[in-house]
Amino acid sequence: MRAFAIASAILISYCAAASAQSFYDDFSSAATNDFATSSATWSAVWSGDTWNNLSNAEGLAPNTDTTGTSAAFGAPADAFDNALVVGSSTWRDYGVEADFFVADDDSLGLMLRYANVDNYYLLVLTRDVIPGVGGAVDSTGGQETRLYRISGGVATDLVSPAPTTSHDSSPSLRQRVRAEIDGNEIKVWTGSGSVPIDTATATPILVFTDTDPGAPDEGMAGVYAFDMGEKAAGTYFDSFRVEPIDSDGDGRNNDEELQAGTDPYDADSDDDGVMDGNEYQWTEDPDGDTLINALDWDADNDGLPDGLELGISAAGEGTDVGAGHFIPDDDPLTTTLHLVADSDEGGRTDGQEDANHNGRYEAVLGETDPNDGDDDYDLTDGGTDTDTDTDTDTDTDTDVDTDTDSDSDSDTDTETEDAGLPLGELYGGHACDCSFVTAPSRSLFSLILGVVTGF
Repeated sequence: MRAFAIASAILISYCAAASAQSFYDDFSSAATNDFATSSATWSAVWSGDTWNNLSNAEGLAPNTDTTGTSAAFGAPADAFDNALVVGSSTWRDYGVEADFFVADDDSLGLMLRYANVDNYYLLVLTRDVIPGVGGAVDSTGGQETRLYRISGGVATDLVSPAPTTSHDSSPSLRQRVRAEIDGNEIKVWTGSGSVPIDTATATPILVFTDTDPGAPDEGMAGVYAFDMGEKAAGTYFDSFRVEPIDSDGDGRNNDEELQAGTDPYDADSDDDGVMDGNEYQWTEDPDGDTLINALDWDADNDGLPDGLELGISAAGEGTDVGAGHFIPDDDPLTTTLHLVADSDEGGRTDGQEDANHNGRYEAVLGETDPNDGDDDYDLTDGGTDTDTDTDTDTDTDTDVDTDTDSDSDSDTDTETEDAGLPLGELYGGHACDCSFVTAPSRSLFSLILGVVTGF
């Protein structure tokens, strides 16, 4: 099959829509001692503990750790200290990364899936003290990273023993922490420098799968600090980023897939051999069957799977061949249009022309070329284009005149026998000894045809 120009466009045209599940702040806006109120985008989890947007450091630090008003851990509010959140309560799967400078041994961290003050995840890094499950302050006596689940106001320490990795207390060292929450799995990385953490090569310090039925399943993201009072002297967040993640690696982030209705944990939602991220016009429905392209294995309803028409000869990891929606292309160097039922506009669908649905044009099997409209109706019997008519004219009509009626006419003319006379003489030619007969105004061929057929 020859590939049309539009086929190439279909293969290379992909532009992921910007996800709403994204946010970035470098805290360089005008300084204020009540950042959560003035920024309009951030919210203080415990309104009594305000944050300061530092003018001299372009960073973000807690103003105080003495006026907390919540008892989410079930004890003195100061055990929670300060937290700010941003985003939407419907955010689900995302990565959160913050870089910071810290001159204190105490705690800082990230808020994940914050639904309300009684339901969220809290990641805490420390070298000294940390909020305990019961509300009292715990002394770690060294580096430690903890992950809490707060569900219905009850806190649970999820990882034991806690990883002995945390931040370094050096005001001149720029450091990073990143957490990804993907379904019920949470991963955490730490790093340093201004370069974002490469999760493909870096080793996480913590990996936890939360199967508790009460686990938070969506919510905002944010920053956390406990007993961090140095502020401009060296303890503050320098930037904060939230970005969608692509759990199945198909080129569409989870947020996009959840909105479209595809499976964010399945790279090929319709199992046609085309990854969700490579589905052209993936949310459109060209054949009008109520299924978007990314969920329709035959998007043009021509009988051929989309992967076959696009020249895919081997199923990827995300394609379930058992679903019966994938056929490997036997001729991947040629393609047809997977969003157009009749690629050559010859009048027959691609599936009719490629009768055995293997992606290869095989004239010897009686197939027509789905990229050549001129041959679409060369065949009328579905077989090879050869004359199979073996009918030969075996007319053995030997009808002879058996009329024995004796002519009593006294006419003495001698009757000339007509057998063997030329056709012209039989029909009144010059050699005829009988009276001239005027021939009908028909051609000799049509006259003979009339004699044979009776017309």
